[in-house]
Amino acid sequence: APKETRNLTQVVAQDQATANAIAARAKGGASLAAAAAPAGGNASVTSLQNQTRQAYTSVAGDSAAAAAFAAPQGAVVGPIQSEFGWVVVKVESIKSQGGKTLEQARSEIAAKLTAEKRKGAIEDLVDKVQNAVDEGSNFEEAAAQAKLAVTATPLIMANGTSRTDKSFKTPPELAPALKTGFDIAPNDPPEVVTLANDQGYALVSPAQVVPAAPAPLASIRQQVATDWINGQAVQRARAAAQAIATKVGHGVPLADAVKQAGVALPAPEPLAARRIQIATANGQVPPALRVLFSLTQGKSRMVADPQRRSFFVVKVDKIMPGNALLQPALIAQMRNELQQTIGQDYEAQFMAAVRADVKAKRNDAAIAVEKRQISSNGG
Repeated sequence: APKETRNLTQVVAQDQATANAIAARAKGGASLAAAAAPAGGNASVTSLQNQTRQAYTSVAGDSAAAAAFAAPQGAVVGPIQSEFGWVVVKVESIKSQGGKTLEQARSEIAAKLTAEKRKGAIEDLVDKVQNAVDEGSNFEEAAAQAKLAVTATPLIMANGTSRTDKSFKTPPELAPALKTGFDIAPNDPPEVVTLANDQGYALVSPAQVVPAAPAPLASIRQQVATDWINGQAVQRARAAAQAIATKVGHGVPLADAVKQAGVALPAPEPLAARRIQIATANGQVPPALRVLFSLTQGKSRMVADPQRRSFFVVKVDKIMPGNALLQPALIAQMRNELQQTIGQDYEAQFMAAVRADVKAKRNDAAIAVEKRQISSNGG
């Protein structure tokens, strides 16, 4: 259906005689404003742009809207009695938008009906499967009755991967089915699972359950070797970093302590930062930077990266006091934050002063009784 809007001019008069005279002058060719002029303050003129019938109904009532939207362009309608007085309306212009013939809309309607019928058919099939399960059918029987294609995964873990088939990965849309498959026991009835984002449904049952156990060493030998080598490397890195930090703590210059470590390490790098960088980092602060602002001048400390794959030794050489006057935007932001909370502070102080002045006391026992009464009454 097309959307129709109209530009209207409306006059509201307080009595029918005045409205009749205005309508007569307007139908005789005068503009509605000119026709209403002799009535002076007894009539009010309003111009209403791009009005739908629903919108104009809320302005003038259903009777006036029905007449105004049935009239042709240029017509004068009324007077019609409304809740606010007698209404005379002129249809200044009419504009139609959109709208399609049946042939133009046929493909859109067909697609919508097809989707609705497909959804209904799937839901009927789900009901059929659920009824079969409720009546005692096992997974194979329920799937066969509904003529469902059955897919068996390899042995998989709860994360959807398989140790025996490295290329297998459970599709993301089947995550609800995967979770259900690990929640139900082998002897439990199968379950119909609703998939996310209207992906459909899945009938799930565990075909084979293998208790958790370490994987055979032969199947994970390379991974074990890699993990062991990485673990040894991390231990050596930690020991080297701790040795450097200890020497620096006893007064050895950082560069000399690195050279004395006995392993090939990069030379110390200067690091200069401002504390405001931590405040504006939204929590994503490198560990070395965070430690830098936790130490006093001349102190040092070892710190690991978030993945604990490497270690840093940080020493503070010099601290320069900041000057907030150089950050007017930050001062304004802090002032605004304080202004937002000061009202609450005043309110809390006022309530505390009132309680102290009237010597109010809190009767916890009576409050508990009242709470129980309200709860028991469903309040």
